[in-house]
Amino acid sequence: STAAAWRELGFSFASLGVQSFDDDALAFLGRKHRAAEAIRAVRTLNDAGFATVSVDLIFGLPGQGPSEWRRQLAAVLDLGVHHLSCYQLTIHDGTVFGRRRRRQELDELDEDSQAELYLLAHEILGAACWTGYEVSNFAAESRHRSKHNRKYWDHTPYLGLGPSAHSFVGRQRWWNRRKLRLWAGELENGRSPIGGSEDLSDTELFFESVMLGLRTSDGIDLEGLRQRFGPEIAVFNDSAIERLIASGRLRCDGSRIQPTPRGLAVAEGLVKTIL
Repeated sequence: STAAAWRELGFSFASLGVQSFDDDALAFLGRKHRAAEAIRAVRTLNDAGFATVSVDLIFGLPGQGPSEWRRQLAAVLDLGVHHLSCYQLTIHDGTVFGRRRRRQELDELDEDSQAELYLLAHEILGAACWTGYEVSNFAAESRHRSKHNRKYWDHTPYLGLGPSAHSFVGRQRWWNRRKLRLWAGELENGRSPIGGSEDLSDTELFFESVMLGLRTSDGIDLEGLRQRFGPEIAVFNDSAIERLIASGRLRCDGSRIQPTPRGLAVAEGLVKTIL
């Protein structure tokens, strides 16, 4: 099979954009595949011997309740995959869903219900000994965590190839042209396909370090950041941190603060509160 050929070439991590194991949900999302096809694909990858098989699910669809979300998570565990990415349905203006919302043809799930589903994922997967190691990502064991994503969270240098791909090293970030035709045309004419770049200041690097760190269960080392950026830049609201610890959104381990599942659910708010 194709999957077996990929495995023989050395690929060991495979990720599938399943989105849902419910046919009605897939139709709503505009996906062409059906649940049975997704299940077959996961089993094919497992049979081929991939060390890590990951699936993506979308939660927070209109009308989705805890029982339906439980069934989705149960399907993941029953299939024996090793990694799961859970993404909340986000509706943007200018998209098909955005236009439907404007015409009042689509009702978004309210924030409390969204949060309930998110915390339910931590509860169910945690009971199965999985770890929610980042806002959207869960792994059955630490060896199944995404090394690819980690580069973005800790400012490890990386090189992106292809249209829209981003790269980063030191304090510089750059990105390629977004449209395939323009990207390919630059290469054909012997020119760089870079579409733009930015040089990050120490303040911007500090903010990103906090923002990205608080998206992970590892959190951030307050003292380490003070040493790296200096006390003038690495300024924290200590009283706000204490309140977040008391409310159960953060936990403290020495000079390291780590978001709890309740904290990960509002990771962006954590950053705004402590800085």
